[in-house]
Amino acid sequence: MEKYGTVGIDGFELAYRVEGEGTPILVVGSRMYYPRLFSEELRNKFQWIFIDHRGFVKPPGAVSAEQYALETVVDDIEKIRQHLGLEQVVMLGHSGHAFLALEYAIKYPERVRELVLLNSAPSNSEERQRQSLAYFAEHASPDRKRKFEQDIAGLASDIEREPDRRFVHLLIRMGAHSFYDYNFDSGYLWQDVYTNMQIIDHLWGEAFAKLDMMERLAYVRMPVLLGLGSYDYLVAPLSLWDRVEERYQHVNKVVFEHSGHNPMLEEPERFDSVLVGWLNQENRAAAFGGRIKQLRRQQELTLRKLSEKAGISYSLSHAIERGELLPTEEAVLSIARALGQHKPDELLALAGYGREQGKAD
Repeated sequence: MEKYGTVGIDGFELAYRVEGEGTPILVVGSRMYYPRLFSEELRNKFQWIFIDHRGFVKPPGAVSAEQYALETVVDDIEKIRQHLGLEQVVMLGHSGHAFLALEYAIKYPERVRELVLLNSAPSNSEERQRQSLAYFAEHASPDRKRKFEQDIAGLASDIEREPDRRFVHLLIRMGAHSFYDYNFDSGYLWQDVYTNMQIIDHLWGEAFAKLDMMERLAYVRMPVLLGLGSYDYLVAPLSLWDRVEERYQHVNKVVFEHSGHNPMLEEPERFDSVLVGWLNQENRAAAFGGRIKQLRRQQELTLRKLSEKAGISYSLSHAIERGELLPTEEAVLSIARALGQHKPDELLALAGYGREQGKAD
């Protein structure tokens, strides 16, 4: 696979950047911005594919509403995946791009192994944005508020000087809302990042405002990692996601206590550990589910019969077989007995439970 390239779609030259080797992680957004957030250590463990969407490339000319519709941008992701010859990917979306990642997973579920959604509120509606501002006003420290007031005072002159970069200037000036260290200067992250404001305004102001990720998560079945920052006032409060794990067994929520909007940059060691550990667990789950399928086919057992013999619910065994979760050690042994596996060490190992040979039955 080429490390750098472009895919021409509808006159837009969408660039991509490939780094590292291993399980492919597809990061949608800006192929200039996002490589600056993730650690070199992660490049040693996974293959990272950073891709542009239409909001970060120069348009071919006048752009119609159809050319920046949400569905069009989602379909661009699929065309880039096809161009790169990727069978399945871990789909990663951060901030507003979490909406894109989720919509892609809904439309093309067979192409997404796991889904990583980082630092987004369930909705980008005006009501939610007002809620986030109110939360900042009530909970931010006096020093943080003072820093924000100082920074935001320069926004008008920034926009007057560079109106086409108002999205970038706003995010830089909102640093006190975005980072655990509210004195952090994020300007370098945005160096040479082109922004097409017509498309960005539509996506953030209209398309994402109409979506509710809490509800949209019902339409995916692959494992989902939801990462949030305790000091991420941009999409606060965290309580917006309080019930997500209760509603969806396939969603795992992690809060980074010393991060704002960018835990991969602010807490790289913990972020790397969480992501690597979660993906390794999901790989074990997939391997376990695949082995269960193989054994079940060999013995011509139906899934329902398996669940009855194992003494676990049909829906739970179905999720285990699909590789969406790992069962408890007790459930592993029950499944092994149901399948007639008198030495279920292989299944225990796949599920991550260490046993001495011959002592598991």
